[in-house]
Amino acid sequence: MSADHATLLFLIVLFVSAEVYRLSRGMSGKVVSVVDTGLPGLGLPVTKVEVLLNRGDRVVADLSCCTACFCRLQVGDQVQVRHSNDGYVVELSWLRQRSCAATAGSRNQ
Repeated sequence: MSADHATLLFLIVLFVSAEVYRLSRGMSGKVVSVVDTGLPGLGLPVTKVEVLLNRGDRVVADLSCCTACFCRLQVGDQVQVRHSNDGYVVELSWLRQRSCAATAGSRNQ
């Protein structure tokens, strides 16, 4: 095995293990509503959403605009939520249950 192959294999294993670690620390839930920020017409880089966690709790979590646009996140979608120093944060997994291309195509019909 060459050094290039060993490096590639190492990076793949590192990525997969980091994703599994991130998934194991997060809490799964479903987006139930978008919280009004009280600032109409202002495009904020972060908005707040209410998430119903699988364990039954409802939490308000920060959702970045980039995360919301990725796969066209909407109310009812499954997300990962993690607790940070500033509260809860919504994250999307790289190992999603549905593909973005299939989601975009089905919503455009």
